Amino acid sequence: TYVLSADKDFAAQTIHAIGRCASTISEVTEACLNGLVALMSKKDETIVAESVVVIKKLLQINPSQYSEIIKHIVRMVDKVTVPTARASILWLIGEYSDRISKLAPDVLRKMAKSFPDEETIVKHQILNLAAKLYVVNAKQTHLLVQYVFNLAKYDTNYDTRDKARLLRALLIQTDKCPALSKHAKKILLAPKPAPILESIIRGMIIIHYFYVYAMDLLSLHRS
Repeated sequence: TYVLSADKDFAAQTIHAIGRCASTISEVTEACLNGLVALMSKKDETIVAESVVVIKKLLQINPSQYSEIIKHIVRMVDKVTVPTARASILWLIGEYSDRISKLAPDVLRKMAKSFPDEETIVKHQILNLAAKLYVVNAKQTHLLVQYVFNLAKYDTNYDTRDKARLLRALLIQTDKCPALSKHAKKILLAPKPAPILESIIRGMIIIHYFYVYAMDLLSLHRS
């Protein structure tokens, strides 16, 4: 299929076209999401990364409807090695931790172990996840969050160190910025508008094609 094309740019655009189809035609949204989740198990880094990014955008549109898909993606975090994809998964966990309250702290524990070896983009999302879990359940996560912040304190990347310093001051050393600290939960977990997967006119033919493709996926899923 087109998503497995040797042309990486074309494959990426194909995946985004599936995403636009899913966001435009509600009847095939679930089938498209299931197809994109299946692509996450591929070995091709481009396919995995683009699939996760598109899934992330689709889930933002209506997360409450796809709690099971979110749980499934969370369980794949150990298998996904592409940094951008791992970062997107961690963002999803932090953003929708209320729907996966039992899984989220376990993911943070695993990420704390691998923190020194992760890419910077992943480290930043680990810090974000730690902060978001802290504001909703400080009692359970306090020590783990402190540990993650301490790891970041000595990181070689100055952005990572600065991010950890900011979050520590916001959440733990609250006397340093009391005006902000009392609004920490609103700052970290503020409602975010769902992204718009724009469908330009010249892409309508592609969307129509993938509507047919999605219907095939749906029929296979039901059979």
